[in-house]
Amino acid sequence: MTSNVEVERNVPAKGSPCDSCDQIREADHRIANHLALLAGYVRLKALELSRAGKQVDAATAHMMLAAVGVQLDLIASLHRGFLNAPPDAAVQLPSRLKQLCAAVGGALGQGRLRVDVLPDYPMAPERVAPLTQAVAEALINAVKHGVRHGQAPEIQLRAARTSDGGLVVEVADRGPGLPSEQAEGGTGMKLMRALCAQIGATLTFASQPAGLVVRIMLPGGTMKTPH
Repeated sequence: MTSNVEVERNVPAKGSPCDSCDQIREADHRIANHLALLAGYVRLKALELSRAGKQVDAATAHMMLAAVGVQLDLIASLHRGFLNAPPDAAVQLPSRLKQLCAAVGGALGQGRLRVDVLPDYPMAPERVAPLTQAVAEALINAVKHGVRHGQAPEIQLRAARTSDGGLVVEVADRGPGLPSEQAEGGTGMKLMRALCAQIGATLTFASQPAGLVVRIMLPGGTMKTPH
């Protein structure tokens, strides 16, 4: 029979921290950050639409809502992972990118979005949401602007590992490219820059005869939590 002394020793003292409580608090903190990021994205897109002063076509509206839906699914998945895994457990980025492409591809139509994504790339959870939001914005911009007159959009998303263990994600279209007077870009490009800066990624735009290539590069060590 267990003695009173042993029982008291096995029960945490009142007010003392416990691993499960710390894990739940950490999960809540991260989810709150992700929701705040998503809310900011939605507000910015709403502002962009109101300033445009014109109706949005069905395909663009579909993709905007699909991108938000993917982010909500991502947050739910991350929350479940936080509660069942160590706080520093990684998330597989390729599955999130494929999920995003499935949503966007559904709005474009069959064969309009080609996807070439590496099979495995673990990433710190804090980096996944900003990165997928930046990629979603690049895809939406490609649909809106990366189309030549009279042609259907053709977009390619590629994600590959770099020689230093980092990551490169490219969104390429076959549109007219980026005019020199729009080098700084509009709201979408500014949003992508802010999201990439948040995770320590570099963002470049390469305007070519065949179209525009949006390139996001993350250096090696993306498993680490950003400070």
